[in-house]
Amino acid sequence: MRYGYLIAVVLVVILLGAAIGWRHVGLKLHASERRGWVANTGYVRNLPRYRALMRKTRMIVAALLAVFCVGAASLAVVAANPVDRRVDDRRLASRDIVLCLDASGSMLDYDSEIGEAFKTLVEHFNGERVSLYLWSGRSVRKFPLTDDYPMVTEYLDELSSVLRNGILARTSSGYRISRELAKYLEGTDDPDEQVASQIGDGLASCVLGFDHTDQDRSRTVILASDNEVVGQGLYSLS
Repeated sequence: MRYGYLIAVVLVVILLGAAIGWRHVGLKLHASERRGWVANTGYVRNLPRYRALMRKTRMIVAALLAVFCVGAASLAVVAANPVDRRVDDRRLASRDIVLCLDASGSMLDYDSEIGEAFKTLVEHFNGERVSLYLWSGRSVRKFPLTDDYPMVTEYLDELSSVLRNGILARTSSGYRISRELAKYLEGTDDPDEQVASQIGDGLASCVLGFDHTDQDRSRTVILASDNEVVGQGLYSLS
């Protein structure tokens, strides 16, 4: 609030005005009472119609009082000239970052911690757009470029949690994983099981995740892989 003290000033003025008006009305009512009572009219107060009218009158007065209070509070706040200051860095707003994670079997032990590291990075972002890709024999986009950081954090929490709890046992041929983890990684494995950890293909898919190619924007790929390539992919890392 630029002029916070005006809230108190406005409220005091309104209360004083209300008190003066109430006293003026009270004096008029008192003067009218001096004119005397009409005999044999006491029964009127017990009539259903009279009681209904009195209830309606009280409700109207209560509603007017509520509107008066809301109006007074609103006027006081407006008079105080509320302001909100925010500093935007346009350079950050034009920066795109793709998180590019190797989801092959040899990386499962590390991907949970890498997900936590990604989340720590996002906590320091301010205006940048971020996206997440998982890849091995194939690539899967978990979410497109966005600056919705609560949503990004939710996805990264899911990534860390599923990978942390999804490895059930180690076997001679790799890992035995939970159905939840298998579903989470669905689409990253080659159906023919001929290729895995294709870092060149994975990086290429992450680069293709950038949009607005006609705009001059800063573009960064954060790549995490052990580079244990199995089979021949479409692209080499170089």
